[in-house]
Order: sequence, then structure tokens, then C-alpha cells
Amino acid sequence: MQTVKALYQYSTKTMSKLFLLALLVTFSTVSSANAPLSVDDLMQDGLLKVSVNLKEQSQIVPRQQAILEIELISYHDFSDNMKIDFFDIENAIVSKPFARTGFKTKTIKGKQWYIQTKEVALYPLKEGEYNVAPIATEAFINIEGNVVSGKIQTQAYTFNITQTEKLKQVKGYIASSKLDVVREITEQPEQALAIGSAITIKREIHGDNLHGVMLPDFEPIQFDGAQTYEKPTNKSDGYDVLSDISQTRLTSSVTLIFQQEGLYKLPAETVLWWDTTKKRLKTVTMPEMSFQVGESSEEIIANAPQKAESQPQTSTSTINWWLVIVICTALLFLLAIIKVIRQNKQVITAHFNQRIHFKALVNRYLYAIEQSEHQVALACLYQIADIKHNNKPALKALIQNDKEQATLQLLFTLAYDKKQMTDSVSKQSAKALLQTIIDKKFETHFFTPVKFNMKLN
Repeated sequence: MQTVKALYQYSTKTMSKLFLLALLVTFSTVSSANAPLSVDDLMQDGLLKVSVNLKEQSQIVPRQQAILEIELISYHDFSDNMKIDFFDIENAIVSKPFARTGFKTKTIKGKQWYIQTKEVALYPLKEGEYNVAPIATEAFINIEGNVVSGKIQTQAYTFNITQTEKLKQVKGYIASSKLDVVREITEQPEQALAIGSAITIKREIHGDNLHGVMLPDFEPIQFDGAQTYEKPTNKSDGYDVLSDISQTRLTSSVTLIFQQEGLYKLPAETVLWWDTTKKRLKTVTMPEMSFQVGESSEEIIANAPQKAESQPQTSTSTINWWLVIVICTALLFLLAIIKVIRQNKQVITAHFNQRIHFKALVNRYLYAIEQSEHQVALACLYQIADIKHNNKPALKALIQNDKEQATLQLLFTLAYDKKQMTDSVSKQSAKALLQTIIDKKFETHFFTPVKFNMKLN
């Protein structure tokens, strides 16, 4: 009997301990479930990934722009654009990240993933192996209305740069997809140059997919018999959002005041340009300039007094002079037209590139509506309206019509409501919503007309 009683007491104590242990495990599980997530948790669970790669390009030579792409892949949608800390690479110029953040969705094994990309332009200075240390990247994740943010690091990355045979013996070249070089007089003098006359010479280099650090300095302009006043050289870097390219411009301005008569010659200047599109080395030449101050020896002889001729000019001479006047006038008009086209080339190109990009967004939006990819459709609307992703109030503010507001609200519901919805957005309603946003966003003129100026300055 005592043995049975002892066994009963032992089993009771054992069950009590097991019960307390189960309560403790349950409490720990609940506490862990209620604990806030972090980006590290998402990384460990495979719900957030980061990678870095060199964007695919044909052979990259030293001094040429290379694009490093950092990519975030998340199981949950993003609440804001990713941010990248500044980093450095030995023997390379690293510019700040491009302002644009790429966004897209991708279906992987039947699940929709969200992808953000950020690009950074690099300019390797010599051939060899380049090591990229881990890059700190800040992510902003939206999990059921709660924002989870934090910094994660990419893996270390290595890439190689090789020199082409065509450039083995070439020094000081500029590697760019497009290069414009100009040397001109800003204002043509209305009268012949004399002592005390002044002219201003402007020199400019403009390149695409290029950084100002990679541009060489201009040769100084010096003349005996003329005072020289040079403004500080200006280098400016920018980013064309429509063309999705970086650009740089180098400008120099020199004013000459002539203090002696004579012929002044400014030698030609050359720039070596590696055309990264055609993979060819080109020589861009700024032609020689000459300035005659006072009368030349030929002009003095021509202007010497001569005995007056009594014979009248023949009709053939008169016709020749009229022919010269007509030809000169036609050349002036031709030069004016060419200059107008050159001055507005970037405006015209940017306009057409913007229209192509805009049309692609519209087609992508309508296709997403047809495929019931409602989150992709909303992402397109944010880009069309030029509004930060997930800024719902700003997008709604563009809609004044009740019918279009109802369409937009239905689109939000279909995109983010977890419940099964039987409703859908018709193509006609989607087009009406798109047209309302376009009309509201682009009330001002989209493109400045090209202006024609008769002056050749």
C-alpha cells in the first residue's frame, strides 16, 4: 500500500512539473510571436534578400563608367525607397547613388516578391581587380501596416577591368557614350578689331555617362600684346531622369583685350574620345581661330589711293556682286537654322524619350489591370503621377471626381485586402482613372516649343 502511495505522489509531482514546463514553453512561444520583427529576422527567415552586381555591359575599359546595382528582394511590400551609405573603392571614382529607385514585382514559385534596385556609377582608373567591401543598405518594409526598417549589408563583391588593345598606348582619353566639344566667340564684334577691342572665347565639353573628374583641363590661352581675363573653370554633374543617364559639363570662358595691332592665331585643340557605344577611338578637333587687329599688310595695299578709272563697270561685274550677296544671305540663313537645331537638340531628344517612357508606363498599367495585378497597376500610377510609392493621400488628392475616387478605392482594396474579392476594375474605369490623373498632373505644358532666333550669337 505504501508503495502504491509513493508511486502516486511521484507521478503527481512529475505531472505538475510537466504542466509547469508546458506553461513556460507556451508563454515563451507567445512572447516570441508578439516580439517585433527586425530586418535581421526577415533575412534569417529568407523573407528579405540583398545582392550586389555589376550591371551587364560590354567590355568596360579604364576611365569608363560602370554601374554597380544593389538589389533588395522582399516577400512583403516596401514602405519607402531603400537608402545606401556612401562607400569607396580603391583606384576608382565612386559617385553618389542615382536619385531614381527602381521598383518591380516578380513571381517566384507561385509567390509574389517585391524588388527595389539602386544604381551607383563607378569610374575605374586602371585595369585590374576591384574589391567592393560590404555596402550598408537601409530597407523599409511594410508588414500589415507596420513599418520594419533597419540596415543590412551586402556580401563582398569582386570584378575585373581590362584594357582594350586599341587604348594600350593612349593617354588622357575621355570615355563616354556621347561627347560634344565647342569653342566659339560668344559675341561676334560688329566692327573690325582695333586696339582696345575685346572678345570672349567660350570653350565647353559636354558628355553623357561621364563624371566631371574624368574631364581634362583646358589649355591656357595666352597672347603677347593682349590682356587675358579668365573666369574660373566650371564643372557640373547632373542626372537626366528621362534618359536615365548621368551627364557632365566643363565650361571655360576667357576674355581678350587687344593692346597691339597684328594677327593673333589661336592654335587648334584636340580631345581624344573613346566612343563607348561604337568601341572606337576618335579625335575631336576645335579648329584654329585667327583675329586681325588693325589693318593687315594686304588691306593697306588694297586701300592705297589709285587713279580713278573713267570706264564704267560692266554688267557682268554687277551680276557677280549680286550673286555673291545672294549666296552670303543663303549661307547666313542656313547657319541660323543649323544653330537653332543644335541649341534645342537636347530638349527635342528629352521630349521624345519622356513620351516613350510615359507610354510604356501607361501600357504596363493597362496590362496589369487586365491581368488583375492590382499592386503593379498602383505602382504604375505612382510613377505616372510622379508620387513616392505608397503615398496614398497624395495620389487620392489628384482625384476630384466621385466616380474615379470609387475606382481608385476599389483598386486599393483589391491590391491590399487579404479577403477574396469578387469585384474587379473594368478597363473602361481604369482608363477614366488614368486620364483624370494625367489631366491633373500635367495641366502645364509638357514641352517648351523651340524658339527661332535670327541672331547668330
